[in-house]
Amino acid sequence: MANAINIDGWNNLHTSLGTKKDRTRGQYSAGVAMSDQELKDVYNANGLGRKIIDLPVDEMLREWIQIETEHIEDAELILKEFRRLKLKTKLGRLIKMARLFGGAVMVVHALDANLLETPLNLNQLHEIEGLHIYDKRYVTWNQGDLYQDPQRSSFNEIEFYRINPQSRGLNQEFRVHESRVIVVQGLETDDETFYANSGWNLSYLEPIYTELKNVGLAMGGTANIITDFIQATLTIEDLTNLIASGQEEVVMKRLELLDKSRSIINTILLDKDEVYEKKSSSVSGLDGLLVHFQVMLSAVTDIPVTKLFGRSPAGMNATGQSDTDNFYAKIKSEQEDVLEPILTRLIEIVVAQKDRKKFKHRDQEEYTIKFNPLSQPTAKEEAETYKINTEADVANINAGVLDPTEVAESRFGGDEYGKTIQLDKDLRREELTINRNPESEPEDPSGDIDATNSR
Repeated sequence: MANAINIDGWNNLHTSLGTKKDRTRGQYSAGVAMSDQELKDVYNANGLGRKIIDLPVDEMLREWIQIETEHIEDAELILKEFRRLKLKTKLGRLIKMARLFGGAVMVVHALDANLLETPLNLNQLHEIEGLHIYDKRYVTWNQGDLYQDPQRSSFNEIEFYRINPQSRGLNQEFRVHESRVIVVQGLETDDETFYANSGWNLSYLEPIYTELKNVGLAMGGTANIITDFIQATLTIEDLTNLIASGQEEVVMKRLELLDKSRSIINTILLDKDEVYEKKSSSVSGLDGLLVHFQVMLSAVTDIPVTKLFGRSPAGMNATGQSDTDNFYAKIKSEQEDVLEPILTRLIEIVVAQKDRKKFKHRDQEEYTIKFNPLSQPTAKEEAETYKINTEADVANINAGVLDPTEVAESRFGGDEYGKTIQLDKDLRREELTINRNPESEPEDPSGDIDATNSR
């Protein structure tokens, strides 16, 4: 007799609870990965899919950057070079294609007297000729393109990229050294999937495709309901016998006449035994279902419903500001993680150009990239901030915490209203010295006796 096996747990054969038919016992099964053609089709033909790819990138680049350095003229030259190279547009395409297909590269075409297959020599760089973008469909490598020296930290990493642009029917593959290539990956995945995908990550559309499809189906179903929202019916006596006796043409002519009379004279012509009715479909609860699908898509894309669908925030006193703030915080993080390393590398290359001799401090200069704020305060918010700061400044001055000179210089000494107070260290040292040695206070150079003491 076989040993009995007892499995603890609730089960009910009548309701299928705990049995194989119980849906709560189901396991997740991933769908088939999207092909490059499917990704391209969604991006080109589905407005919502395209927006999911483009919107975060557009927000990352919308307010652009400032470059902080000791020599302002060099910072202005760098930004001018970025405009010459159309960098903002190129970066937008680079990151969008990486998000769509799982990866993309930017090839820096630099005139440094060397071939594309050789390391970029900044000491011999004359000028950057241009920047070209290729998504991962046109970028490959094989085992021989990896670093082969096991003593190097870059061992088994990519040394050469093979680019096959396939533009205008041409098939001209070329190799580029990795020092001339800027790589942007797509959505991070596990190592097994990464290597199975030839060293590329996932498209941002793949994990959200189900929710995107559900929104499309829901909207399409709603459109069908609207089309059939009001259905007209005509009851004809002895209709079955008319059709059975081969008089379908008579029935069709009757319906045609009905439609014509309804549209021409806005009156329905009926026989005494005919009944004409209009029946409408119920849409109760449909709006709630649509919102549910929209919220799910918003959740998996990290894009607020207000931005993804252009909907006003729901609920009393709702502004959607918290969702927007969270979205901008994520965009700021992506600026630092994705954009800043690219810009840092490009600044290094731009400044090294020998034919751009206006860079006078290229060897000792340090550059800091600052992303401009994504949201700007309204006039009302600026006025409220000014009022609060003024009250705090007055209180600190009266308490002796701040000096009026410090407040004036910090708030109004620059090109725009200062948001922070910078302490004057020299003034602080002078006040500290006077407080410790009151007798050391300098005499009035005029030699006059203080009028207060003279009384």
